[in-house]
Amino acid sequence: MPHERLSLPLDGRRALVVGASSGIGKGIATRLVELGARVVVAARRAPLLTEVAEQINAAGAIVADVRVEADCVRIAEEAVAAVGGLDLVVYASGTSPLAALRDLDAEGWRAVLETNLVGASLVTRAALGHLRPGAIVGFVSSETVGDPRHGLVAYAASKIALEELARGWRVEHPDHRFCVIAVGSTTDTDFARDFSPEAFTEFWPSWLAHGVMREQHMNPTDLGACIAESLAVAVAHPAVDIDRMVFRPPGPVAGLTT
Repeated sequence: MPHERLSLPLDGRRALVVGASSGIGKGIATRLVELGARVVVAARRAPLLTEVAEQINAAGAIVADVRVEADCVRIAEEAVAAVGGLDLVVYASGTSPLAALRDLDAEGWRAVLETNLVGASLVTRAALGHLRPGAIVGFVSSETVGDPRHGLVAYAASKIALEELARGWRVEHPDHRFCVIAVGSTTDTDFARDFSPEAFTEFWPSWLAHGVMREQHMNPTDLGACIAESLAVAVAHPAVDIDRMVFRPPGPVAGLTT
């Protein structure tokens, strides 16, 4: 059942969501359409992306790999061709191996950094000249920044770099707004799709012991809606800069008693 419309809808606004074939990106794109925006979705997996685009009545769907520079350029070009100038760009693509640093090779590092960091900057660069006055570029980050977890250090490192990237874009292009969107534990996403059961069994106890897991988790539909609505309010108030949002599940830490 669709959420209620905000009093500040996005009618007439145009948005691009990268990494929208599933999880949080899909949740964000879905809610943006409900709020009245014309939304172009982009992702690597064609079947899933096509399904999402049809479900939410997206204005366009772009199959692309953010690890390929030409694809990053094409994402912006095709999005603009479909809807015109952009009021909002959300980069929600992300990946991570679940591996100790001692076991992580160069290819593993390249996959994380090219997806979580380099692709984010290349898409932003390609979209820059098409951003409308008051536009926002949002980068989905993680609450693990500054507090890395066993087995997820490469992921946290890439997100630290992503947040510094956002600050850098803000410094070099103060005429636009660049927002970090830090999120906590969320279920039913593809984040853990490549985690081996053996690695998860190895690292899960340490996460509990260090108190970094909560008993509750967010779901991507609710979280995506909350992010989209927060960005909608920001778009409606171009004189106010929102450079960081943090979304965490409520409730106590897992494994601890009060």
